[in-house]
Amino acid sequence: MSDYWDRKLKYEQIDVAINELTWSDLDMDDVFKRLDTCLTSVGDEYLYVTLHQPQWSEKPLNDREQYITYFATHSRERLEMQMILSRLGKSIYNDVASLIFESQLKPLKNP
Repeated sequence: MSDYWDRKLKYEQIDVAINELTWSDLDMDDVFKRLDTCLTSVGDEYLYVTLHQPQWSEKPLNDREQYITYFATHSRERLEMQMILSRLGKSIYNDVASLIFESQLKPLKNP
């Protein structure tokens, strides 16, 4: 689950993050496991990042709320997105994060 988070730390400027010591002290792996009802590895990794990177400013929270509201009110689009992501499955280390952060290093054979 940390593959996306590790790459995010490597390639993006992160202002606020829960470091590994604090993560461990708070037993956040247990919190993650209790919250994780994701059906795909992409969902797992995004939840993991969300817990590692709390948001305090209004814009990212409003952006996230817009996505939540959109998919809550557009069931057809939500189902289409779920079907697309479900094709990725829930396998650990499926390397989807590399497509996001290192796409130039791993070109797709059949994009």
